[in-house]
Amino acid sequence: MFDLVDVPMKVLVELKDRLVRMPGLRNAYDKALNAREFADYYEHDRMLADRVRMTAYQRAITEHVMPGQTVLDLGTGNGVLALLCAAQGAEVHAVDHSPIIAAAQSVAEANGLARRIHFHRMHSQRLVLPQKVDVIIHEQLGDALFNERLVENLMDARARLLKPKGRILPARFQLFVEPVCLRPEFRTPFLWTQKVGPVDFSSLRSRYTSLPPSYFRKLIRQNEVEALLCKPAPVLSVDLDTLDAEQLPTSLSYRREVRLGGMLDGFVVYFRAAFDEHNAFDTGPGSPRTHWGMMLLRVEPQTVRAGDLLTLQLSVPRLEDVNGWRWRVAAT
Repeated sequence: MFDLVDVPMKVLVELKDRLVRMPGLRNAYDKALNAREFADYYEHDRMLADRVRMTAYQRAITEHVMPGQTVLDLGTGNGVLALLCAAQGAEVHAVDHSPIIAAAQSVAEANGLARRIHFHRMHSQRLVLPQKVDVIIHEQLGDALFNERLVENLMDARARLLKPKGRILPARFQLFVEPVCLRPEFRTPFLWTQKVGPVDFSSLRSRYTSLPPSYFRKLIRQNEVEALLCKPAPVLSVDLDTLDAEQLPTSLSYRREVRLGGMLDGFVVYFRAAFDEHNAFDTGPGSPRTHWGMMLLRVEPQTVRAGDLLTLQLSVPRLEDVNGWRWRVAAT
């Protein structure tokens, strides 16, 4: 496996087009960018300041991590989860391939917990431990749930590093893809649907096929949403304790009745994460705000009425690769 984490960022950018086309290097390139992103201290400012996130994890660690257990903190980042587990009396293996792990080690030493934590700077798929662990704790959760390689990394760790009756925290997830009406001030229609005075941009419609996939997605915040147009229901539920990754779908679809008429601006992607029956959080509209955003799958705005039926067809060849997602919608 190639490791590009320590390659200078300027070189990575210059080689991007070559790397993503070379067999065996696309994953290495993605992982290197991921490591760089989470070496950004501002990202850690945001994650630690996310009270919804931290309260849920603290509660889970207090209830499910016992003194004397061995814990794997997968993607330790600033080390907060490893430190909380160590404070519970557990022995912790903290792994991260980002240079931020040096900061985590410094915090452990400053808090008198370094003797309980073994730090490993490497990708988790290269980690070898002397014995299997009782608990895997992680926060491998992207804005679109799977896009931080949740399944790939956790399935590898479960198979190689977790005891047969061990626990993953969190293990249960639901993915939502909901039709949404945005607040007017946050609405951004496609260029070819717009008109300014006598100037009509509709002639550009034929050019949309050449635009990059990222054009058809954008990250939005909860305050941009005016309403969900249908009653929310997950399009996919996953339990990491029992998941067979080979059985993950490559397409998702539904047909739902519109309960609230309005402008359909797109579909928001968000998730729910559960540690157990009473400790969970979600990142969707109407819930307490977290540091995660919601990915908007853009569509040409159209007015829908209560009682209309919305049909969504979503192709997801690889759930973790949002660039490969494609969607179609019909209203009747």
